[in-house]
Amino acid sequence: EFAGIKTQIKWPNDIVYQGKKLCGILTEMSADMDQIHYVIVGIGINVQMTDFPKEIQNTATSLKLVTGKTLLRNELLANVNKTAARVFQALRIEVNQEFEVLYEQFVSAESLKNLKAEYESRLANKDNRVNVLAPSGAWQGICLGIKEDGALLVQREDGKVEEVIAGEVSVRGI
Repeated sequence: EFAGIKTQIKWPNDIVYQGKKLCGILTEMSADMDQIHYVIVGIGINVQMTDFPKEIQNTATSLKLVTGKTLLRNELLANVNKTAARVFQALRIEVNQEFEVLYEQFVSAESLKNLKAEYESRLANKDNRVNVLAPSGAWQGICLGIKEDGALLVQREDGKVEEVIAGEVSVRGI
């Protein structure tokens, strides 16, 4: 929104623009069945970079390269902070209506059932051939979307549909 571009999700935690990584998000949560103790969110955004190391120069981009503009980091950070503040309020079930509605849909269904269609509409790998780098080894297939529990569904070449819950999924190099 801040840069005026339309991005997509690369399952499970990257934001991409035209197939190139723009942002990475890592989260850690401590919770019991009845309460969340804490959530830590780390966000890395490529803002002003114009040169990337050789090994990622074809797979990464920045807001400067995408928009052609020099965006001020402090304005971007203020925007991220504003958004984060809304999310934090929502996690405490306070004011953020949009997040609260989505959260209530998740809680009532006890899954991503009600959010699946919107998530998949933003999923960069959907209906594309992907390379799955799983702990058990690499294999290829077609990304079908996500399950209601968040696992990625990938159809192998033999037609079998696998649930990917860990590892890397890439559309590069295929």
